[in-house]
Amino acid sequence: SEAFKLTSDEYEASAKAFEKDSEIFKTALSKNGYLTLGGYLDCILEETAFNNFKERCSEYDAERKHIITMLSQLYEEVRGNEKPDIIALRAEMEESENMLLECTSENTLLYSQIENMRNALNAIRKKLENYVALEEENRKDLIFAKRIRGDNAIGIQRYLLGVVLSCVTSEANRLLENVHNGRYRLLRTLEKSGLSRKTGLELEVYDSFSGERRSVSTLSGGEKFLVSLSLSIGLSTVVQSESAGIKLETMFIDEGFGSLDPSSISDALSVLGKMKNTGSMVGIISHVDELKESIASQLEVKKDRRGSEIIMHI
Repeated sequence: SEAFKLTSDEYEASAKAFEKDSEIFKTALSKNGYLTLGGYLDCILEETAFNNFKERCSEYDAERKHIITMLSQLYEEVRGNEKPDIIALRAEMEESENMLLECTSENTLLYSQIENMRNALNAIRKKLENYVALEEENRKDLIFAKRIRGDNAIGIQRYLLGVVLSCVTSEANRLLENVHNGRYRLLRTLEKSGLSRKTGLELEVYDSFSGERRSVSTLSGGEKFLVSLSLSIGLSTVVQSESAGIKLETMFIDEGFGSLDPSSISDALSVLGKMKNTGSMVGIISHVDELKESIASQLEVKKDRRGSEIIMHI
């Protein structure tokens, strides 16, 4: 290797310099009448100094032999190996350094991307937490909305309509006390009927003669008219009492009396009288002759070949 060569060159130079100096030293010793180094030292050095110098020479000789042995071992190790191409190795080293710089730059970029991804992940986690909180609020709102809508029970709208219907039926029952001696009374049904979702918004009639509840569809035509009339007047009463400033001053009834017997006509007029006593006007459009005797103010329409004419009776 290059280190071995440098060390070997330095050793050879040192050995040559040592041999040269030794020859110069020996020549100088001979010129001065000394045959050996020991004789020269015996003359100029004291015993202690001489022993120290001798010891140093022994150490130098031992180190020299050690270095020679190491050089031999290194020589054996490198013998047969091709001399490395220093230029190619330097080029390879430069290429490796450039690759290291590229990897370092790429690594810095990757760390930056990882940091950006970590920040994005934290932002997504915060959004997810907000989403979960909003989802819980929406779930509660949905449950409340379903309750209001009445998916599992009676909704708020149907409940309020039921309250209004109760008020209307209460007013209608007060009027029905004058119909057929108070035989019928309207009641709200609280159970579902068939596939209907209108729980609490249907009516039944209680018949005091039989002591049973039955559907309003079982009433005769005249009875249905009286019940409908009572409900209409009851509705107008509730609307006027619950809505400030609203007053129903006039009601018109078109036909319906033709299906009533004389007793039912009397009951109907009694019901209408309840409304008339409040100051409201009731108009009846009918062909029933029995009404002429009970109603004083009339507008009679007569037809002949010349056309129709109106006769007022006051």
